[in-house]
Amino acid sequence: MRILRNESNRGVSYSRNRLIREANGKYIWFIDPDDVLNASAVMPMLQYVKESNADVLLGNYQRFIDGNPIPEISVGNLNFERSDDLPTDEQGIKMNVIWAGPIKREYLLNNSLFFNKGMIAQEDTLFYWNMRLSKPNRHKCDAICYYYRIRNTSVMHSKSASRAVAYYKAMREMLETYEGQKVTVPDEFEAELQNKIHHSQENVAYTLACLPDKEFVKAELKELKINAVYPYAFRKEALSAPRRNTLLKLLTFLLPMEPAFWLLHYVYNKKYNLK
Repeated sequence: MRILRNESNRGVSYSRNRLIREANGKYIWFIDPDDVLNASAVMPMLQYVKESNADVLLGNYQRFIDGNPIPEISVGNLNFERSDDLPTDEQGIKMNVIWAGPIKREYLLNNSLFFNKGMIAQEDTLFYWNMRLSKPNRHKCDAICYYYRIRNTSVMHSKSASRAVAYYKAMREMLETYEGQKVTVPDEFEAELQNKIHHSQENVAYTLACLPDKEFVKAELKELKINAVYPYAFRKEALSAPRRNTLLKLLTFLLPMEPAFWLLHYVYNKKYNLK
């Protein structure tokens, strides 16, 4: 076994990219440090991915709260099929998660599939989209292969002003990446890309409104207007977005109206008092 260590904390995207470049194995399975693989699923999945020569093999996952016992789910006989379906949890929620199964290293290198180092969040989502554009030989397993630990102190659940700014910048990076693909994306993905661009505009506006520094928010909002990112068209789908309460859902839906933008800014910062 070979262990790679960074000289300093370079972030998860840098570490994953280094692994892709320097690994020796045929397949890579990304695992977050606080999560656990389902031992009964690992060997059958690795055996199948070798036999099928799949570029990507994804399984499902089970959430569990930190402090609770790690689930032990015996998978039995696994069912595999060629599929573009996303990893799914015990509640049927689908996510763009990178740790759901093995990926062929040669496929990643041949298609220059790496993680965006400028994003502290949703880098998985962008990675999945670029993977989809490359049309991999992608397969799916119906079993739970991964246990996903929920911690309030994790990067994804912690709240601070500096993290909020970094999250906003990640959403802008994602939007700019999508915008840059408009001239190169194949026709079959054009409608899907437009939908992603619109959804990213919503995310940029939402994450900006949630920042505590009002002067910074004003300057960024002005730039978004100049670049025609804000305001954007209303979408009914915004009402079904996973927000914490009905008020935030409604404000997100009304976000293209600037008074609603500033109301969300007030409500969010009143609620969380980021520092």
